Amino acid sequence: MLRFYFPGLLVGPYLDFAEYMEVINETMFQHAHVKATFKAGRTVPPGRKRAAYTKMILGLLLLGTYVFFGPTYNFTLLLKPEFARKSLLRR
Repeated sequence: MLRFYFPGLLVGPYLDFAEYMEVINETMFQHAHVKATFKAGRTVPPGRKRAAYTKMILGLLLLGTYVFFGPTYNFTLLLKPEFARKSLLRR
């Protein structure tokens, strides 16, 4: 079966092929040294979900900021001399 990994196509893999196959086969957290840190019945090491949720919330906040301020503060506006004359707080 052919597996297509889109991020690896554009910028190259962020991990080794062996690690990639462990992610695909869902065996990444089956090693003994990683399993020793698990609580009973968990499939993900502790702290991973909290880190993921933190990054998700931060991403959504940044996305909302971009959508809200994007039309007002865009790249072409930043290049104009009038923008440089505004106060630092206004910029």
